[in-house]
Amino acid sequence: MSWPTAGPVRTGGTPWWCFAHTATGAVMAAHVITSQMGMADWETVAERQLVPGLARDMFVFTRRTIEDAPSEEVDQASVASYVGFSVRSYAKSAASVNLLMRGSDGFTGTTANLRWEEGDWKILPFGDGSLYSTLSPVQNTNGYLLWET
Repeated sequence: MSWPTAGPVRTGGTPWWCFAHTATGAVMAAHVITSQMGMADWETVAERQLVPGLARDMFVFTRRTIEDAPSEEVDQASVASYVGFSVRSYAKSAASVNLLMRGSDGFTGTTANLRWEEGDWKILPFGDGSLYSTLSPVQNTNGYLLWET
């Protein structure tokens, strides 16, 4: 997933990075960075694309306790996919993005917070180390821009 003007521009390895310093760049970063946390190189992503601090340390500590399931064991029908977004807030130094997902049980939403640091968007983990808020059921797609039409 990449929009040429929003990023990520650098996609030749892990992590994908170099997002535009715009609201759309923040949206793309929220999608891409959280998606990369399921990859084998997630620690590199965490080091480079999460805002440093205790919350990042908590995320890394917790993530290390999760064993990655081999891809052939993952039931793809149960995996939610990103289908849309809305920008809750945007400023040059910070953004908050709602992510809309669709799974087998319908739509859910969550929020990711980002900060502009060192020339790129980075996820600002919540105090407990979570990268995004608790998933909440969403009744319809009103208020979201959808990736598909």
